[in-house]
Order: sequence, then structure tokens, then C-alpha cells
Amino acid sequence: MSEPTCIDLRPWAKAHRYRWRYEEGHSSVEPDAEWYVEVICRYGLIYPHGGSTLLAYATRGVKRHIAELAGIERHQHDDDAEVFRFPAERLDQVTATLKPKRLPGSAVLTGKQRENLERHAFRGGQESPETRQMHD
Repeated sequence: MSEPTCIDLRPWAKAHRYRWRYEEGHSSVEPDAEWYVEVICRYGLIYPHGGSTLLAYATRGVKRHIAELAGIERHQHDDDAEVFRFPAERLDQVTATLKPKRLPGSAVLTGKQRENLERHAFRGGQESPETRQMHD
């Protein structure tokens, strides 16, 4: 198996619980699927360009903030948005501005969430103390 020729954003997105999708018309069954991954952000998209270079599609409201970051180059532009080319080392700075969308739910349960789940969890036919009090 050959080495990928671009950064595969799927493991990174999964580790951070970011939403991602395949570019329209592509799927995971393709041998080069890593080329078609798009990380969905509040203010745009992040996707691979090749090697260790990534592209960021930034909407009108944040494109000037992305342009001000060091090591970022303009790649394409139109009236409403711009596409910027940047090295993978700048990914954290770009994501701080574009704000990737996260998967629903929390990664780690808080004590209160755990307590709430335990209180309502299925107990194999046993009644909880609260329900017992209601029936007495």
C-alpha cells in the first residue's frame, strides 16, 4: 500500500469530535478518499490540498482574520469568500477562526450528567427509589 499524498483529516476530526463529510460525489470506498474530506466549520470548510498543505474556505465575515495569520496565502477568491492555502502546522490557528462544528453530545460525562443517567437507567425491572415513593 502506498503512502497517502495528502493529509487525511478524518483521524484529526474524529479526535477533536469535529463534523466532516466527503466532497459531493465522492465516498469512503474510493482508494484516495482522504482527498475528498471536508471539515465543516461555522465560517467555512477545511480540506486537503496535497502533501502537508491544506486549504481553508472562509466566508466574508472571517476571511480578513484568516488573511492576517502568519504563513497563510490567498489561493482563490470571489465576492463573498476566499480560499487560503496553509501548512498543516497552522491548522490550530485556522480552526480557532473558522470554528469547526462538533458532533452532538459531550465527549466526557460530567458528574451531574452521569448521576442523571444512572437515575433514569434501565434497572432490569427494579424500581428506582423515586418511583417506589410515588407508588407508596
